[in-house]
Amino acid sequence: MEITSPTAPPPTAFSLFPYLPTELRLHIWRLSLSPRVVTLTYRPAPLEQCFSPTPPPAILSACQESRDEALRFYRRTFGTKAHPEGRIYFHPALDVLYVPRTGMMGYSDAARDFGTVVLSSGADLIRKVAVDYVNPEIRRPWEVYSKFCLIRGFPNLKEAYLVIASSDSQPPQQGGAAGDVELIDPRGNKEEIMGIMERVRESFRHEVPMEEFVEGKVVEEPGEGEDEWGRFEIDTGLELVPKAKIRGGQHRGVGMSMGMGIGGAMGSVIYAS
Repeated sequence: MEITSPTAPPPTAFSLFPYLPTELRLHIWRLSLSPRVVTLTYRPAPLEQCFSPTPPPAILSACQESRDEALRFYRRTFGTKAHPEGRIYFHPALDVLYVPRTGMMGYSDAARDFGTVVLSSGADLIRKVAVDYVNPEIRRPWEVYSKFCLIRGFPNLKEAYLVIASSDSQPPQQGGAAGDVELIDPRGNKEEIMGIMERVRESFRHEVPMEEFVEGKVVEEPGEGEDEWGRFEIDTGLELVPKAKIRGGQHRGVGMSMGMGIGGAMGSVIYAS
């Protein structure tokens, strides 16, 4: 009879980590920093405060050493005049600010003036921002211009995303996003995506004063070294790029409804692994 020794369970912790050289430990902590989508909503008077359901980065609570290293990169941001001290941790070089459509008023005056409502110390940090696509059937008359002003309200913005598809059981305009979310490139019916982006471009062209809107054509085929189509230029050097939204950790391979819950799915979109 062959006797086999029991297999030891795999280790769940690296007990020698504290004995590594300090430089190596700090380097490992820095490598653990990863991009996040930080969902943010602003509640006007009487609160006049920003709120986020996005959890703080785990590295801030692992240990004192990890927290000290993380605070070199994460800023407490999005303070307002009524509440100057920001409470939301944000990494300017990694994180995307996601401002979903919420409430019956949609992208209202609060969205239009967001860049001035939030203290400049927060607005100046933003490099990437995402907003929701709003179907014309439910869009309020002021939303196009308010959303355009929201995007333009960040002076150092480098990337702008339009969330056109979601795996949420509740679309953003019925309560907004909550918790961890990810933004990925939509895949599937290219004609539907191109149609959405073309309608958005046309709405900007009609609703935004000519001196403010740099009209660019919707890109049908990416150029060399590019992998994004459906984008169009809304400002000099700034393009609006279509994205799809999933819950953090969700299986990448499910179908998602397009059009952000517009009276039923417009189609199915599959996103890349």
